Amino acid sequence: MSVLAFNHFNIRAPRPLLEEVKQFYLEVIGLTEGYRPDVPIHGHWLYLEDLPVLHLMEWRDIAKAPTFEKGVSRSRRILVRLVGELHYQA
Repeated sequence: MSVLAFNHFNIRAPRPLLEEVKQFYLEVIGLTEGYRPDVPIHGHWLYLEDLPVLHLMEWRDIAKAPTFEKGVSRSRRILVRLVGELHYQA
């Protein structure tokens, strides 16, 4: 099995931070903002060419937002597109 591509990443953050994250991906990484379905949560979809590779969503209840230890990164969701057979051994 081999990875063909990542489908998209999802980042959630309080609105002020979310806007800073958006600017970073637009200005430094070179993604562009594009179509996003009408959903009841503030956010943005950032595109690499015609693919919506980064979904940014507001975390409304800051008090319930998770806290993380310094140097520890956690992701809520990563989707990948694969080809071939899955061979997994724990």
